[in-house]
Amino acid sequence: MNYYGKAQAVAERILDAFRTGNIAKAIAPIFVRRKDKVPCRSWSWGNQLLCILQGTSDARGIRQWNSVGRSVKKGSRSFDILVPLCRKAMVTDAQTGREKEVSVLYGFSTAPVFPVECTEGDELPVDDPEVAQWMNSLPLLEVARSWGLKVDIYDGRDRGAKGCYLRGREIALGVKNLSTWAHELIHAADDRLGHLTERGQHWRSETVA
Repeated sequence: MNYYGKAQAVAERILDAFRTGNIAKAIAPIFVRRKDKVPCRSWSWGNQLLCILQGTSDARGIRQWNSVGRSVKKGSRSFDILVPLCRKAMVTDAQTGREKEVSVLYGFSTAPVFPVECTEGDELPVDDPEVAQWMNSLPLLEVARSWGLKVDIYDGRDRGAKGCYLRGREIALGVKNLSTWAHELIHAADDRLGHLTERGQHWRSETVA
């Protein structure tokens, strides 16, 4: 697909509006807030993305699995998530001039976690029924599944992607927004047609979607 004149510059302006958050509050999305007690729902977007890339919607450390009556199967492989490293420091309050103790991020470490698919034991509570019902009501859901795509919902945040498409594998949504669902589904269709050749957020594929 070719773009002529100022078309590419205009497309980049549209993308920049979403990158910077410079969009009207009237079209702000409704973030998914899952009500189940899966620990990774409260993780950062980056760590939730690591779960999505791993093909799972629930990952925990060995002790966390043991606490709910499940154990990791012998020979299972973990994957790492990022763990922020913080320390206490004294700073001067600019308004009061008094010193106060704050927590300062000074780096990141990693921690191994195992996907639910690598565990066995007690049954886990069912997913949030409200979220599951919304997901199952998505138009063209069966089309996505017929293409061999897994469709999942993650706990939305005020930062990070509102949806993502993993090539030939999965569509994940963090907002209750049909336009986001349609956007990711079009990426999948573009991919099946052999046109999705770019990596990451590219102005051509984002404009098509």
